[in-house]
Amino acid sequence: MAGDHVDGTDLLYVGNHTHHASSYSASDHIACVLTSSTAATCNAQIAIGGSLLLANDVTVNLTPTGLGAVQLNAGTGRYKTATGMVTTTPVGNSNNSDFTITLTTT
Repeated sequence: MAGDHVDGTDLLYVGNHTHHASSYSASDHIACVLTSSTAATCNAQIAIGGSLLLANDVTVNLTPTGLGAVQLNAGTGRYKTATGMVTTTPVGNSNNSDFTITLTTT
């Protein structure tokens, strides 16, 4: 419902389907305020190796399984000039999701 808040923190294994870290190597924090039943305004931070990828005050479309694509618009450290997108895909019938981060740098 519009005005509701969603706030979550996750630990992540960085890598891809064929190879990923053997222990948690990143984390994220996402906080959103629903603006309608299909959209939200969100702030997100993804920490990888002492640097952050940031999504500040971005509008996202909601899907039946959670957030759609999230536009990254800032970063710190190694990702200072990075922008890009984060998309999530549920894994089977579990509570786990694959995060796909596509970056462009300037």
